[in-house]
Amino acid sequence: MGLSIASPMDKPHDSVCAPSSIAATRHLLEEHMPQQAIATSTRRVSRGYDAAEIDELLDLATPARPVVPATTTATPAIIATLPSANDDATFVLKSRNDIFKRYAAYEEAVSAASAAQASAERDAFGFSLTSRPRTEGIEDIAKNAISMMVHEAQRQFSNRYTTLSIRTSDVLAATGQENWQQALQQAPSRPRRGMQPSPVATRPELPVDLDKIWAYLESTYGGEAGQTALYKQLALMLIQRLHLNDKDMRRTTSAVIAYQNIRSTTASFGAKTGPYKLYERGDVNVVFDALSYVFEWAGQDALSLALKPDRHKIGDYEFKFNSREKFSFPGLDIVFFKDSIDWKFGHEAAAKLQLFLGEFGI
Repeated sequence: MGLSIASPMDKPHDSVCAPSSIAATRHLLEEHMPQQAIATSTRRVSRGYDAAEIDELLDLATPARPVVPATTTATPAIIATLPSANDDATFVLKSRNDIFKRYAAYEEAVSAASAAQASAERDAFGFSLTSRPRTEGIEDIAKNAISMMVHEAQRQFSNRYTTLSIRTSDVLAATGQENWQQALQQAPSRPRRGMQPSPVATRPELPVDLDKIWAYLESTYGGEAGQTALYKQLALMLIQRLHLNDKDMRRTTSAVIAYQNIRSTTASFGAKTGPYKLYERGDVNVVFDALSYVFEWAGQDALSLALKPDRHKIGDYEFKFNSREKFSFPGLDIVFFKDSIDWKFGHEAAAKLQLFLGEFGI
């Protein structure tokens, strides 16, 4: 028969007291209740316990926890080791073509890491959760590299109004590589899963020679060569837009007159005649900019500076003009009409323009 313990609720509050001895309480519990759970009272008492007594009570009331073995047998797992950035810290590109070998290694690392991750997911869940990250491919890397090199060559000699024209097809033809994509596509690609690779034919490690392309760009468009290429482009554009040939040009005692076709709209709704606004401002600005280069080359600094598009209002969005309105520059007058502009070059300016066209015109 177990020992019955009176609840504190059975006595008046002021009669409740703490056990006189922690040791006596422990002896009674061990003797009479070895298997019985002890009900802990939630009623507070007026006497506090010191630290040593609290530790003894906790040891008495808290059941022993099971001991966890220090070592356990873990489920085997596949660990994917990604290549560290420090692994290639000493790798230095000796040429632009080295990027292909480096990219091939990058693709292999991505494939290996992706396969390891998918295998670990199948072990854990029975199916794969992630797919292989998409990579560009050697052909796309080569095309992007060629495009960026051509763009860099254009940037060096282009400005706000005139962009140096370099056709990629011309660059590839000049370096004997116009068929590099066809050759790469005809070569066998990486074999699919379960297929054996071809013992003979393999994809080339060097799809296109980037060093050869850059050497051509430097020799053709670098330094003075690039400036000459831009001048040739400007000369051709001026011949076409200003109709600079003998049958279309007019000569007077004071000027040589060329003309440019333009499109304009009425500046005010409902007006049948001027003022007018340019429909395509860029068509006028590009000619001003090209002529500024011409006269800079010819040593006509005052005229070159005055013609720069940012030095006057002609070609601005708010620019308006009346038919037959004239605007004057040092050695050049221009007269606006609704559908055309007359460029009236003084004889000295006309001679300089003719010299430029003779040097760079095609």
